Amino acid sequence: MKISDRIKTDVLVIGGGLSGLAAAWAVGPEKRVALLFDGGGASPYIHGFSLPEGPGDSPECLLEDTWKSGRCQNERALVEKLAYGGGEAHALLDELEVSLDREADGSLLLLRPLGSSVPRVASVGNHTGAVLMGKLRERLAQREHVRLCEGFRALRLLTDPNGVAGALVYNRKEKRFLLIQAENVILACGGFCGIYPFSTNSPDSGGDGIAMANLAGAALRDLEFIQFEPCVGLSPPGARGKGMITTLLYEGACLRNRLGERFLDAIPGGERVDKDILSREIYQEIRAGGGTSNGGVWFDATAVGHRRLEEVYPAYLERYAACGIDLAAQPVEVAPAPHTSLGGVTIAPDGSTTLPGLFACGEAAGGVHGANRLGGNAGLETIVFGLAAGRSAGSISWGREKILREEFSFPLLPAADRKSFRCRMERELSENLGVIRSEAGLRHAMKTFRELLAGCVPEEGGDMDDYFETLRLQNDLQTALLLARAALARKESCGCHIRQDQ
Repeated sequence: MKISDRIKTDVLVIGGGLSGLAAAWAVGPEKRVALLFDGGGASPYIHGFSLPEGPGDSPECLLEDTWKSGRCQNERALVEKLAYGGGEAHALLDELEVSLDREADGSLLLLRPLGSSVPRVASVGNHTGAVLMGKLRERLAQREHVRLCEGFRALRLLTDPNGVAGALVYNRKEKRFLLIQAENVILACGGFCGIYPFSTNSPDSGGDGIAMANLAGAALRDLEFIQFEPCVGLSPPGARGKGMITTLLYEGACLRNRLGERFLDAIPGGERVDKDILSREIYQEIRAGGGTSNGGVWFDATAVGHRRLEEVYPAYLERYAACGIDLAAQPVEVAPAPHTSLGGVTIAPDGSTTLPGLFACGEAAGGVHGANRLGGNAGLETIVFGLAAGRSAGSISWGREKILREEFSFPLLPAADRKSFRCRMERELSENLGVIRSEAGLRHAMKTFRELLAGCVPEEGGDMDDYFETLRLQNDLQTALLLARAALARKESCGCHIRQDQ
């Protein structure tokens, strides 16, 4: 198929979540920017972000907490940039005229996330991500040089002799493929936990970013580290997939098995441990027969009290009230679910990758969190590294003339086959790439993913939406294979990656 439709820009930002918006904001007014978004990803659900300014806290303390939480698998230079990035976060908030929540005495209202030595998560209500996204999108829409492309999804990166030169994109509204040529491309399309059948991710998330980067030749890292959110709603149906904020475990909330027992009392720290440890303990309790009828445990926040919940966690009260649950009076059935992919494209502190012309930030990038993410750091990461990638991409020009490739052979599968392929992929992910993994299971998953990828063969004469959905499935399968390969290669248990056979 020949693609003749083309857009030319200076900087192409793939992803309209908080990291992509921050990147577009930082590019500079003299550069043309095209920002693609096909949903908001995880950003609207960011409760707050790490800000090391409370009693007993400092950037050095945040650095060490992050390093320890990541089991020393992080890239130290990236951790340092994150830990000292509070000033950039403040500057952005000031530019956007956004105020953080404060206590009655005027000090910052800070919550303590799991794995943190002190309270340090600052927020704007319970909707920090959504508020910042709204402000940035509103301001960017007023810039003449910025083009906001809603309903556009990138599927392949394009290269020329100088490196990455643009992307093959699908316009979902107009049902057509087009090429976007750019001096520099920023991958900000989020993580890939959406390839799992049960996760906290929205339907627009998937494996496109990792697959595109890999096919273009960019170095990747740490793909085996999938952080499972320990407490994700199972039932009723309206609560399924909704994360329960674990800072409540420092406020009096606890976890109970099907008999109502606090099954974590015997381990040091009880419920107040790193998320990787908490997910493992919950998973093992369920497997040992302590699970509820729906295969979960009970998250009991009744001891927190209605007043505290209403003052600090109103969004969670509302979220579960809409499902018929009063958090102040009854527990919620929860289980671990894939939440954050900690690995991704290898980056330097300025957001550059191993490919000229390609930058990455947010959950699409790897190296910041290591083997386990500290609560609150994802929000800070989107700001610090989004701004860094935008500044870098806006400062380099390669003098590109044209994209060399216009002919594409697209794989095509009918809807019934796509559904069957995806079900098989999801079953392997659930059974063999969950909280606890084994060599035999990982090898079985890799074999299945390879078989499914071999079935994605090019064909002419298809419907544009069918081509688009097949390409999305192919990207998800490629990412699933890369995940399984990385998990097999790391034979020892480390952080979020737990091998039962080692």
